Amino acid sequence: MLDQSPLRSAWNRSVGLGLGIVTLPLLAVSYALAAIDNKSLAPIHTDYRHGQYGQATKIHKLKTMRDPDASLITSIQEGGDFDNVRITPIGNLVRIFKGDELLQLWENVIFKGDENLVGPRLLSRTGHSPALLYDPKREAEPPGLICLDTVRNGSDVCDAIRKQDDLEYIENRSLIMDWGIVCATAVVIPKQIFQALFSGEKSYNTNRAALLAEEQLAVPEIGA
Repeated sequence: MLDQSPLRSAWNRSVGLGLGIVTLPLLAVSYALAAIDNKSLAPIHTDYRHGQYGQATKIHKLKTMRDPDASLITSIQEGGDFDNVRITPIGNLVRIFKGDELLQLWENVIFKGDENLVGPRLLSRTGHSPALLYDPKREAEPPGLICLDTVRNGSDVCDAIRKQDDLEYIENRSLIMDWGIVCATAVVIPKQIFQALFSGEKSYNTNRAALLAEEQLAVPEIGA
């Protein structure tokens, strides 16, 4: 359970439940596609993310990547991005429509309450620069499924900008602002879907490795 007011917890769960019900058809279709793609009745991936006060938060997402094999290693050796080349065509379609994240809405926001609907995103254990993202205010803030920086910049954003947007959200957070981000997300996601469908690119953030490498060059070593 998150460390926050009962009012904010009730708002997140009630609005999250409404969104969950509205998006149930998308979850059902996404689950069916993932099951066919993975030849499994339980096409679910388990992961642990960096949550409030650094606690590990367990999440489940629909599996959209294939397991590593010889052909995958060959693709990487030829210059492909590790995560990008693992995404299957069906998995990419599920990701474009955000269907892989709907399990997280039901499990973490609605049922368990260890993630808010709006707030700084839960961070994966890889692909981010801890030195750039760390801030005491950000560590204490409950994480969210949708956030200010993805509304402004999408998923392809460097960690320095992500931190700046997260701190701006924390400084100005209110239920009115949360409503605004929810409404803005409802406008932004269709645009992102349209762009992804007609761009021909994988939905994975292909620039993440390059962004992380550039940021790490600018981060001094601890104690230096």
